Amino acid sequence: MHVVCPASVTREHTGTLWVVTAKERLLAEAPSWTEEQAEAALRAVESNGEPEMAELPEAWRTLEDGTPAPNWVALIERSRRSH
Repeated sequence: MHVVCPASVTREHTGTLWVVTAKERLLAEAPSWTEEQAEAALRAVESNGEPEMAELPEAWRTLEDGTPAPNWVALIERSRRSH
């Protein structure tokens, strides 16, 4: 994936807008993050980009057949993105 970044994030700006990879942009911006922003980014990476689901009451943690309940928040988010 390539993104076009503002001049402040791109390689040496000489009047030409550079195309940089997402990884290059991340590495350029990460040093300015607060600890809270870095922790949020790490949680997003560790969760594979899926939103966190709030803690469920014990009775809701499994379905009727005993299988673990899915991440409802992630299911709704994926559904919304697909439309």
